[in-house]
Amino acid sequence: MAALLNKEKGQEIAVVVEMDGFHYYKSELDQMPNPQEAHERRGSHWTFDAKKFLSSLEEIKKNPRETIPCPSFEHHIGDPVQGAIQVTPRHQIVFVPGNYVLIEDEGVDGGVWAEVSRVLDEKWFVSIDIDFAMEALAKRHARAWNWSEERARERIDGNDRKNALFIQQHASNAHLTIPYVFDATLQSTDNH
Repeated sequence: MAALLNKEKGQEIAVVVEMDGFHYYKSELDQMPNPQEAHERRGSHWTFDAKKFLSSLEEIKKNPRETIPCPSFEHHIGDPVQGAIQVTPRHQIVFVPGNYVLIEDEGVDGGVWAEVSRVLDEKWFVSIDIDFAMEALAKRHARAWNWSEERARERIDGNDRKNALFIQQHASNAHLTIPYVFDATLQSTDNH
């Protein structure tokens, strides 16, 4: 969306700050009370550094005349890459894609996701058939991690589908719901 908007305007007025950049590092998951579960459930809301995510979003909002570095996530590395995204004064629109930005329940992770949700000016939910999404995700898992289809599906059944159902529980908190329509002409190599 940001790339299309920038192309339309002929200048870079929009940027994407990915929630994925705020995954805990694998080394941080290793330090959790149950490291095996933390790795198996990576992508669940509690495997993100939501406080750091909130802090970055607040800094962007409070300091529009400063350049704010933010992390991205590289699936082939499996960890965040610090400073890969630069939010600069020329950016008038900041897109924040994230599975958990619609959580308004103060009881989830000490309320930090509810604080994240309050920082955002607009919240959109892209409604997608879960089975379709899980099939696409299985292909991404297999490609990114050189997994067999069977291993990718085990990961989906043990983690990703649970996360998707949890996300859907909070969809009503969106200001706008957009039905997902696949359009190959909109596919981008940089996922932005």
